[in-house]
Amino acid sequence: MRKDTCSIRLSAKYHGEYDVIVCGGGTAGCVAALAAARNGAKVLLLESSYCLGGMLTRGNAGLTKFVMHGVNAEEQREINKELATTPETVQIVGGIPLEFANALISTGDALGNYGTGASYVYPDVHAFKLYLFQTLIDAGIEILLHSQVFQVIKHENRIEGVVYLTKEGVFAAYGKYFIDCTGDGDVAALSDVEYVVGASEHDSIVKDGLAQIGLLHIPGAMYRVGGVDFTRFVEFLKEHPDIRAEEQHEIVVYDMHTDGRNVDLSMLPEDIEAVVGKPINGKLYRGTGGHYDGLFMVGLHAMSREPGAMLAHSYLIQYDSIHINGELVGEIGVERALAGEQGIPLVFVSGDDKGCEEATKLDPAIVTAVVKKSLDDAQAVCLPPQRTKMILKAAAATAVKKAKDIVPKKTQMPVTISIRYSDCKYLETMKRLHPEIFVDDHTVEMSGDNLLQCWSDYLVMEKEMVSA
Repeated sequence: MRKDTCSIRLSAKYHGEYDVIVCGGGTAGCVAALAAARNGAKVLLLESSYCLGGMLTRGNAGLTKFVMHGVNAEEQREINKELATTPETVQIVGGIPLEFANALISTGDALGNYGTGASYVYPDVHAFKLYLFQTLIDAGIEILLHSQVFQVIKHENRIEGVVYLTKEGVFAAYGKYFIDCTGDGDVAALSDVEYVVGASEHDSIVKDGLAQIGLLHIPGAMYRVGGVDFTRFVEFLKEHPDIRAEEQHEIVVYDMHTDGRNVDLSMLPEDIEAVVGKPINGKLYRGTGGHYDGLFMVGLHAMSREPGAMLAHSYLIQYDSIHINGELVGEIGVERALAGEQGIPLVFVSGDDKGCEEATKLDPAIVTAVVKKSLDDAQAVCLPPQRTKMILKAAAATAVKKAKDIVPKKTQMPVTISIRYSDCKYLETMKRLHPEIFVDDHTVEMSGDNLLQCWSDYLVMEKEMVSA
């Protein structure tokens, strides 16, 4: 009969001794190894996969956050001007990461604004793999791939070596210093040091009541569309500004998710304007002036507590529900009502199937684009980028044509907004700051002559609550 567990005794072959052993050859590991080697150390780099680079190669991500962000469109334009002439005045990241970015840009293997490291640099992942290998080899670093660290050699409270499994067997390497760049803190955990999984009591998101202890962040997904000459694509859009639609339309992008730093403004065509940030009266859809024919909401999710919906929430995860004049609404419903009060209909919603179903229940005339199907609160089935692009483009074109036939949402005045909190830090903070708005132990109510003013008054209190 087979046993649940078995004991195996392994012998590790001696590999060598080093000044520094870096465990993990991802982005951080390559930078750490190179920095150590350039300071005269004998370095061994152990990587468990088949290549170097981690998230920047196998993870399909780009080199990001090299330049400061503007708080509004005008400031971002000024930053872009500085980036084109004197990039050192606006770049906030330097050293080896910027060296990587500039090297790839100089050889044409990465795209950066004005030919330098910008807010987001798009590298050729295969060229980046080769660049990392050559750069580290030139620095005298010994690189071992397919080498998974699974044990440490300790003497009292000091690590003396690591044991790792390769295609050729088990080996042990000894060193003076060890750098854990495994991504999961494997070496630290194997060394029996104290560690936590997920958010801890020391993290600001827990202190601010935004997450519970132990919460694990849901990773995003990066994808690429191959065979695109991006420089020629941008030039084509500039030469053919009418390619976006059969008719000319004024388009204003409202980048207001979190604190409004989600859209790379330098990538927008010149005739599209953007409103960036999160002012209290941010739902006054005026932008640069003029009336709008329709509101498009891109990348939406279902309201809080929606069964089976991925990342379902209504603004803050601490809000269990929101009602306007007794009607249960999520973010889609609130934004529709705010726009409707200003005579603007909600004409388009894209997102997961649950969010789009929510929009259709509010008004069947709203055009929806389902680009992913929720499996539960933490995962969804996504579509290939080519199909996603086709779905969004077709739905947007339909929405433009239908906009004049969709009626703006009318909210009966005076209006009452009710928000019910879950048990959380914010609940206690709001009770302390504004006990007068509570109608029961978990619910606050705001009333006013119009929805925009009522909602803005509450957002002032919400901002005070979050900052307390």
